[in-house]
Amino acid sequence: MFQDQSLRVQHNLGVFGGCGLVLSIITGLCGINVDGIPGSDRSPYAFALFSCALFLLGAVLIAIGLIYLGLKKPLIEEKAEVRKLELQELVRMFQQEAESHAQCASFALGMVSQPSSQCCNELGRLHGMARTTDDRRQACNCLKQIAPQYPGAMDANLLALPQLCRVALAYPIRRDADCSK
Repeated sequence: MFQDQSLRVQHNLGVFGGCGLVLSIITGLCGINVDGIPGSDRSPYAFALFSCALFLLGAVLIAIGLIYLGLKKPLIEEKAEVRKLELQELVRMFQQEAESHAQCASFALGMVSQPSSQCCNELGRLHGMARTTDDRRQACNCLKQIAPQYPGAMDANLLALPQLCRVALAYPIRRDADCSK
């Protein structure tokens, strides 16, 4: 939540700061900080003209920056609350996943001959949540990372788990599974 707000503020400041940098370079190239305003020795209006020119150039630069980069709106509290609820739901899902590992561990370790219905339900739920390719990769990596937590797990049981649970996973449950496909 705060990171999103910080990134938006940094983006907006970057747009305006970049425009200010260009104006600073122009004033430096014209020697304003050393010799004064160009043409001020010949015209009493040189300062006003140069200031107006810089102001207009700054406005044009900001307009171009906003058109190409866009000005990001600050995160409003309602969206922050929604994001907070999404994160809480994600934490709850991970807690459930940890509980489901315990349900599947007895089968993976060869202590029982069939996976429990809770284990199969959790595997089915994980499969149902993985709708996109990226989701399936993430689920595959999640299962791949869990396997080393059970060093006595039987590879044959891990491979058989989806079939026994009647869940058609697009990837095998193995310690060395290639989740990039």
